[in-house]
Amino acid sequence: MGEFTNIEKKPSLVKNTLIFLIGNLGSKFISFFMLPFYTYYLATEQYGTYEAVNTSIVLLSAFFGLKLNSAVYRFVLGEEDKEKKEVLLSNAVIGTCFSLVLFVVSILILNYFVEIRYCLYIIVSVIVSVISFLWTFIARAYQCNTAYSVSGIVSTAVLIAVSLFLILFTSLRVEAMLLGVIAAQTTVFCYLEYKLRVLPQIKVGAVSIDCMKRLLRFALPLLPTDIFWWVANLSNRYFIVFFLGAGAAGIFGVAGKLAAFMVMINTVFTLAWLENSILSFHSPGRDDYYSNTFNIYCRFLFSVALILIPLTGLVFRFILNDSYVNALSYTPLLYLGAVFYGFMHFYESVYLSAKDTRTLFYGMLGCGLFNLLCNYFLISGWGLQGASATFFLTYFLLWFFLVVRSKRIVRIRIPVKIFSLLFALSFMVSLPILVGKSNPGTEAIMLSLLVVFFFVLNRKLVSNLRNRLLHSVVLLKSR
Repeated sequence: MGEFTNIEKKPSLVKNTLIFLIGNLGSKFISFFMLPFYTYYLATEQYGTYEAVNTSIVLLSAFFGLKLNSAVYRFVLGEEDKEKKEVLLSNAVIGTCFSLVLFVVSILILNYFVEIRYCLYIIVSVIVSVISFLWTFIARAYQCNTAYSVSGIVSTAVLIAVSLFLILFTSLRVEAMLLGVIAAQTTVFCYLEYKLRVLPQIKVGAVSIDCMKRLLRFALPLLPTDIFWWVANLSNRYFIVFFLGAGAAGIFGVAGKLAAFMVMINTVFTLAWLENSILSFHSPGRDDYYSNTFNIYCRFLFSVALILIPLTGLVFRFILNDSYVNALSYTPLLYLGAVFYGFMHFYESVYLSAKDTRTLFYGMLGCGLFNLLCNYFLISGWGLQGASATFFLTYFLLWFFLVVRSKRIVRIRIPVKIFSLLFALSFMVSLPILVGKSNPGTEAIMLSLLVVFFFVLNRKLVSNLRNRLLHSVVLLKSR
């Protein structure tokens, strides 16, 4: 029980992880199993076009959001003074509105000289995305984690319902997907505003230069991080379209959706871990707590990836449209990249807790440039597998950089032996799929063995969670 001692002192980590899991699992489950529908009704070129437009929306939302959402979360979380909270919220919301006005003016001027396809859809999507995203961070800062999770499920349900209706009953295809995004983000804002009542707290008179500077001093170094996410996760779509065509972008988009389950696991844990990391940063025994948590997280992420690699091929070979089946061969490196994406976010939370956003800025700037160079050379030379390899290499390099630099802040002990073993085993399991020699029989055998391996490797974690669930059931029955 030694490695769980500190976790027992932080039950909110387990509780919040379960809350975020329910919300994210519900939304990802719905979108995951809508893939056969989308791949049936949308040609690879149409899906690739939607991916490219959505990529632009994500980048613009990141840039014009100014990362004020992260600043709100960091400064409001744990703040007890109501007036200070209102000042922080007022400055963040009004600052975001000014930025969005600048965005609209800029894109309309650009569209006047160079026609932008789907311009109106992009403008509306960016506005509702930036605002709804800010509201989700406010919900987390207020520790309304249940409302945050519910908003994710509602958002996905609305997106699916709207896009499904428009695709089935109109001639819209790419437009249907974009209208689904707009409807979903608008619903998130309305739901969270109903639950949180943020707007009545916004006061124009509370805006101050000093507060705005304080927020921007924290937020602006993080702005390249969102641009980095775009570069690392989505910029490859442009290189793929340029070198291989929109059809290839559609296939790789499906591969990314298949690997999204790993990203969802990382997101769930990171949402809970960031809150715990901030609140326990100045606590005694912090280094042991961080080290034990990373040890458990490392085992869990690697073993989940090991299961998903054969499981994806075994299941989705039979339900994807034939034109998308090749996407399966690109998932192993995406899964491994997602593992280091999770590790990187674990360490990123440490830097955010220490309010050291400069190190994140330099690390992500360097890795962003590395990603662009790798995408150019590897996609042009190795095709879609080059895009998967770039995703993996980028997050591995960034995690390694953050590990080396983190020793000035905290001493996190990495379990080197088990880490090396799991890393090597992951490549061994991936090899048959990467070289195209896998088949349902070998995948079924590997899957069976790896499920057993998962429970052996994570036996203490499984036992701990089982005991918590049993305890919760007993408490419910006693009421």
